[in-house]
Amino acid sequence: MTPSSLHLVHQTGTCPFKRMALPAVLALTLLSGCDLRNEDGATGAGASSRASAGKVQEAAANDPCSLLLPEVVADLFSVPVAEIKRIAVASTCQYDWKTGSDRLQAALTVQHVGKNAAEAMSRFDSGTRSMSAGEVSNAFARIDTELEKRGQKSAGTDAVAGAMGAGGGRAITFEDFGGVGDRARFNPGQGELHVVYGNLYFSVSAYHGPKMSMPGGASLQDLPALAADWQRETTPQRKAAAEKVAKAVLANL
Repeated sequence: MTPSSLHLVHQTGTCPFKRMALPAVLALTLLSGCDLRNEDGATGAGASSRASAGKVQEAAANDPCSLLLPEVVADLFSVPVAEIKRIAVASTCQYDWKTGSDRLQAALTVQHVGKNAAEAMSRFDSGTRSMSAGEVSNAFARIDTELEKRGQKSAGTDAVAGAMGAGGGRAITFEDFGGVGDRARFNPGQGELHVVYGNLYFSVSAYHGPKMSMPGGASLQDLPALAADWQRETTPQRKAAAEKVAKAVLANL
């Protein structure tokens, strides 16, 4: 998918990136293959949705947490529901819990609600396309050129590129993931599981376990590398936790 450091905002029937800040729009549209043209006239053929379109559209617009209730998260990970903190922003719902050295974080983002299953599958395919380090670098080179034309290049655009791994030449990788929804793919770099089911495309991430420890003598400059190492080390736990959350979302449709 488009990397999770930049959450998408659901907007049915249009490219979902249009409402974001310009640097993020350009980054995500170029990386995903979505363009900035109006898609109001777009149609698609395919099977009718098995997901409840009305339910997910309302949730995306008003309360994405209705698709992943705090009681469900508490039950999945055996933590006290009263101690879970909920954060809902646009089409993303996140739950946080911590005690001592342990922490829990679970998040759901409604990426797109299609007019039909074919449209949702197309958006899923675009959003979960693996890219080599060279392709990422080339995409950001095009972004830089476009931003300069618009007079929008700034330190903020460099931060976007850094967050998405462009500066370090990092590839964006997705792995097929079976047994969830109509199709699913996992992004190990971000610990996100992307799922398409009927006309609904969503992503989830979750982690439950010890928090990242900072070794003695480590500085802020060491933090990105340490965080990347910790992400890799905890990938199996993240994958298993994300699958539990995704299946709970699907069970609620």
